[in-house]
Amino acid sequence: MTRLQIKEIAQGKGMNITDVQLKANKITDARLTYATVHALWHNKTRRPDLDTLAAVARALDVAPGDLIVVEELPANKRMPALTLA
Repeated sequence: MTRLQIKEIAQGKGMNITDVQLKANKITDARLTYATVHALWHNKTRRPDLDTLAAVARALDVAPGDLIVVEELPANKRMPALTLA
């Protein structure tokens, strides 16, 4: 499973959703809305825009890849491997 860890990184820096939104808009050309950052913060976005992630990453002073976490699914939740006959 892949998810974003924007909330964890931001809170570790003492920032909330509004702080991230305002800083991203101030230091980049992005015009992120509160709703967009809120959706990213709560992992409600299935396919986030790369430019949006880049703006959020700059606001948090991290690399865009640092926002993404890939977690292993438990064995009982994985899809079975395909076998070709």
